[in-house]
Amino acid sequence: MMGPLRDRAVAAIELREIHAIPNDVADEEWTFLHHRVSLAFELRHFVDEILAESCLRAQYPAYLDARIAYYLSMRRGSINAWQQTVPTLQPTAIFLEVLKNELGVRLADGHPEAAEFAANSEALQRELRAQCSEDEYRRWQTMKDRLMGV
Repeated sequence: MMGPLRDRAVAAIELREIHAIPNDVADEEWTFLHHRVSLAFELRHFVDEILAESCLRAQYPAYLDARIAYYLSMRRGSINAWQQTVPTLQPTAIFLEVLKNELGVRLADGHPEAAEFAANSEALQRELRAQCSEDEYRRWQTMKDRLMGV
């Protein structure tokens, strides 16, 4: 493996080593640190996911229906996963799931599954709004618009 993809993979490995959680941390703190690092890495890799799904849609149309079904199945399985995250990080976890459903809307554009992705995103955004101040919610929306503009 060579080039930018390899560089990103190596950088991710190096970041994981830097952010490794020590074993001697109390359970509650370990859980918080684990959730924080996991969410950070998922957000970091989300741009790659956007690009990969966009390429798949454009270059492999024969696989699109199967990919939409698989991606919708994943979203159905994780729609409430944010509830397992420590309360302080729940808005970030909800935001990540909003992004993934927005990607589903884009991936399924022109297919009936787009409506389910959109409904999931709207429900999650209502939950995000309930957990945040108006200022925080606006910042999340600005970040969503920037990420989905890739």
